[in-house]
Amino acid sequence: MANSSVNLLSLDFAEIKQDFVTFLRSKDGFKDYDYEGSNMNMLIELLSYNTYKNNFYTNMVGSEMFLDSAQLKDSVVSHSKILNYIPRSFKSAYANINFVATVPIGLTQYVLPKGTNFSSRIAANSFVFSTDETIVINEYTSNTTSNISTFTGNFYIYEGGYLTDTFIKQSGTGQRFILSNFRIDTSSITVSVIEDGGAYVAPYFPKDTLFDLNATSEVYFLQAAENNQYEILFGDGVVGKIPKDGATIVVEYRVSSGELPNGASKFTVMSSLTGNIAITTLSNAIGGAVSESISSIKYNAPRHFQRQERVITTNDYENVLIQEFPEIGAITAFGGEDAIPPQYGKVFVAIKLKDSIYIPESRKLAYTQYLMDKSPLTIEAVIVEPKNLYIEVQTIVNYNVNVTLLSIQDIKSLVLDKIQTFNTKYLENFKSELKFSKLVSDIDGSHESIVSNITTVRAFKKIAPVIGIATNYSFSFEQPLVNDKSPVTKVHESKYTLAVKSSQFTYKGSECVLEDDGSGNLNIVTQVGDKYVLITKTGTVNYDTGDVAINNLEISKFVGDTFNVYGYTRTTNIKTKTNVILSIPTDSIGITVNAVRE
Repeated sequence: MANSSVNLLSLDFAEIKQDFVTFLRSKDGFKDYDYEGSNMNMLIELLSYNTYKNNFYTNMVGSEMFLDSAQLKDSVVSHSKILNYIPRSFKSAYANINFVATVPIGLTQYVLPKGTNFSSRIAANSFVFSTDETIVINEYTSNTTSNISTFTGNFYIYEGGYLTDTFIKQSGTGQRFILSNFRIDTSSITVSVIEDGGAYVAPYFPKDTLFDLNATSEVYFLQAAENNQYEILFGDGVVGKIPKDGATIVVEYRVSSGELPNGASKFTVMSSLTGNIAITTLSNAIGGAVSESISSIKYNAPRHFQRQERVITTNDYENVLIQEFPEIGAITAFGGEDAIPPQYGKVFVAIKLKDSIYIPESRKLAYTQYLMDKSPLTIEAVIVEPKNLYIEVQTIVNYNVNVTLLSIQDIKSLVLDKIQTFNTKYLENFKSELKFSKLVSDIDGSHESIVSNITTVRAFKKIAPVIGIATNYSFSFEQPLVNDKSPVTKVHESKYTLAVKSSQFTYKGSECVLEDDGSGNLNIVTQVGDKYVLITKTGTVNYDTGDVAINNLEISKFVGDTFNVYGYTRTTNIKTKTNVILSIPTDSIGITVNAVRE
């Protein structure tokens, strides 16, 4: 009869052994055995060892059977196939260059073959970049005096060299076409099928659905294989054409170094080209990435299956772009009804790149085209630049000198590090929120000797003013501004601060600042003694929305690297929406440390 006291789920060797001993002692013939000192002990240990291995193996097999619990990448990839998901491969970094070739007069076009190589270095590492297609430059100027022509063109080059895998189609259906290099960038794959001894050569095109295919469609499918590799699949003769037996299948692709070449900025041509070559970098290399991680596949595969190659919700727009373009550091999507002013029938996608402040127009086009065949016909996807809203933090920190040997400067450094960590962890992203209580708590937690802090925050916008020309500016603080004070008169005390105030600038020879008057007007004022004196009205403030409009502001010079306009918000919790990124710049952190004795 079975013993119900045996633990069938244990993965501990000692517990398994003790279960066996307990079971045997429950039997009359074995209850008096010395299980530690007899040969029976060896037999029980052997049985326990075998049981332990079987339990462990069964547990691992059970875990690998489900996407959520699988630990091996091959298992996770296998489960993702069921969801029609292809894990992202390595991605080549790419850079935009201006190419200038000076050649003798006579050429009417300059050709760079696909795979033309360029070299670059980052520290001690060398990388090879190449053209992903044949580049034909038709624009040139000729100088008959010097008898030369100058060809100029802008194009992208991609990190990595090209490899070719060749297969011979065998009879039967069991053959697999597994690509040999695991660092493949799958976006660079080209497939050609050569049949009838070379009499027929056809390029096969990638396809990820069965729509619009028939028995003669020359297409291939891509799927992940084991060992981080990928494989090519062809049709079955009903949906997609089957290459003939004996056909030669040539697969060419680019091999990437992942994220290592990101930031490459200087390029030298390696291939043998006609004429004198000069290269100017228009944008440094970005976009390089390693293959998708296990955790990322687990997250993306079910959501990919859920949206079925369509983008409907804002989350769909965000997820498909992050999955396909690893250079994206932060992203948010919002409907046109949330834009100001509303623009119905559009979805706006704001993107912040990892290694670039601006989004090149060519990348905006690439993102738009990728979304085009996935979004509804009546919806237009618009890629927009992110806007920035900054936070100034001023804190007075008191620390007890009786419990630490740290100096005032040491405490200041610890507090600065804590605020910078807070900024990295909770901010610097779309739809982020500065939670004031969390910030204050983190400052107190900078060191055990800190007993208290008094902290204030205010939002501000950085403006790059046009010097010497009257210009209009408009922006929003994205949240309500204070308006609970009495309006000011044309002459008032300079310490009396309302909702909006700017850094110092020069206006028509006077040192001035912008400030609101409490009634929704934005004025230029100058300081006379301890008073501010009105010079002229220059804009408006909407206290409920945080919108600011500045009209005909002529600045001849300003103090600091940027012209800043500060806003005092109604709450100390500051958050953003739509395409605004919230952050705390290091140069806007002010820390005063006081030593106290307690």
